[in-house]
Amino acid sequence: MTAVDLLSLATQKIRPFESIPIIDISGLSGDANSKAQVASAIREACIHVGFFYVKNHGIDETVIKSTVEAARRFFDLSLEEKMKIEVHKSPNFKGYTPLLGENTNPENRGDLHEGFDIGPEIDHSSNSSMSGSNVWPPEDVIPGFQEVVLNY
Repeated sequence: MTAVDLLSLATQKIRPFESIPIIDISGLSGDANSKAQVASAIREACIHVGFFYVKNHGIDETVIKSTVEAARRFFDLSLEEKMKIEVHKSPNFKGYTPLLGENTNPENRGDLHEGFDIGPEIDHSSNSSMSGSNVWPPEDVIPGFQEVVLNY
């Protein structure tokens, strides 16, 4: 996909939808045709709705529940506590992003969500600005948070 294709997609209006797509991703472990079908379904959902649910992902329900609970505990922290690990304090753009802290549409003043960004812990000597250690809230603030999130 070229930059022109991406620009064209970005300027298309999202069509109204009646339900959130549910995509069965079990085909990702199948043959090339199965993988292509899943990729096509994901592409369509992203272009026309903007998000989707997945099923048959293979993640144990207890792992999902513990991760959701850990996320709730994190986002329930005070803004002051979360800002201690704000993404712009990290050399590799990992950590907390506050409400209105990102802006994917220049016509807006910021996106209406909070976020917590992590990624692979790649050696700092990598040429990527996204490489390096993740940023975590202190263990005494949210006991077990890092372990639960990494397990997910």
